[in-house]
Amino acid sequence: AAAVDRVQKRGTTLDLLLFNAGTNAKGDSRAYGIGGLERSAFRGIVETNAVSQVIAAQAFLPLLRMSAQDTVGQPDGPSPAIVFISSQMGSIEIAMSPQVNAYSVSKAALNMVAVGLARELRDQGITVLTMHPGHVATDMGGASAPVKPEDSAKGIADVIASATPEQSGSFLDWQGKRLPW
Repeated sequence: AAAVDRVQKRGTTLDLLLFNAGTNAKGDSRAYGIGGLERSAFRGIVETNAVSQVIAAQAFLPLLRMSAQDTVGQPDGPSPAIVFISSQMGSIEIAMSPQVNAYSVSKAALNMVAVGLARELRDQGITVLTMHPGHVATDMGGASAPVKPEDSAKGIADVIASATPEQSGSFLDWQGKRLPW
């Protein structure tokens, strides 16, 4: 709420919301397998990876709506956008993990929120995308992951910059390839 107030006090609008929240219970058996899912570990992961982003989007949505109104009649400019960084681990079709895990469930929930939000906001001129950053060499992805953080970030920025309203509701990777839900 404080961040929303600061933007409003400046008298500016907001053109892009980019959510990149992600946590996992790496090595924590309480978050893997249906028999091992512990309520507190599961809740914490879902809260961070899905719920917190929805709450933040709700708070900032009025600023995006103002921005969308400002771009009416300007066909060459990008429309305001909400971008959720998800994971292909949240794709039900890809479903890489052999067991139920809280991370995949949380990212699948985030994907569903994004699809619903895209449908809700489509007629308001706000584009909603869900993106997979790739298997990135981070603390979570591991040092041997094939994608460098800077390459993922640049790819995501390029995809966002070229996104069209017709792509709203899409699940894309960091190179712009459409992924299955």
